[in-house]
Amino acid sequence: MAAFLLTSTAALSLLATPSHHRHSVRTAPRRVVCAPRMATAEEYTVELTKPLGMRLEENDGGGLLVSEILDTGSAADSEVAPGDVLIKLEDSSVTQDSFDEIMEQIAAAPATLSLTLSRPAPKPLGKLDITPNLAKSLSGEDAVLVDQVVRAAVDEIRTSKEARRELGSLLRVEIVVGGGVRKDGQCLVRFFAIFSLSGDGSSFSCNVSATGVKAADGSIEITALSCAKDEGWGRTIDLKR
Repeated sequence: MAAFLLTSTAALSLLATPSHHRHSVRTAPRRVVCAPRMATAEEYTVELTKPLGMRLEENDGGGLLVSEILDTGSAADSEVAPGDVLIKLEDSSVTQDSFDEIMEQIAAAPATLSLTLSRPAPKPLGKLDITPNLAKSLSGEDAVLVDQVVRAAVDEIRTSKEARRELGSLLRVEIVVGGGVRKDGQCLVRFFAIFSLSGDGSSFSCNVSATGVKAADGSIEITALSCAKDEGWGRTIDLKR
């Protein structure tokens, strides 16, 4: 069982700690449901100059998967990120071509070439796990704001060029471990998120800290955002200060 944090004007649902955490605390569950936001895959075109500086691999769905961005090529200064899929060279589709055929086309292309890539749509977050102690400390109104700030921070990370290059794709939120609302309305949150930099299924955890405020129209503005690799023992990436 898990304690879920949901976007709703209703009070926070309290269940139990996820099995991978130490404490086992149960409270009476009150569950509310929110409809997940649907997303579609994004296609975009960039012009790059050789050397491209991308590590490419075969992709089961056709085209080539970008598994790594190197510092030694023009891709490092573009929006291309690990996890994107090369689907066109110039105006020609390569989704039906083999790895060798695509690499031959790249080699034969001019020094500057047009690439069209597809970026897989991220999975909706759904319900968020939250530690029982944090769940008990938040009022219903504050719990809703914490949930909204976490989701806004995830959206910010997923659309950040720097985050995609340094961290790859944000796959899911593992658990929300901290959150609170100050008297001035600023909401501070801390959560662990799972990222992947490659297409081989490997992943790692990041400790994410964010501050957000709710605007008059109800939207959430993220004013501070940082991600610490390896749960704080690696490099910290400040996306907003």
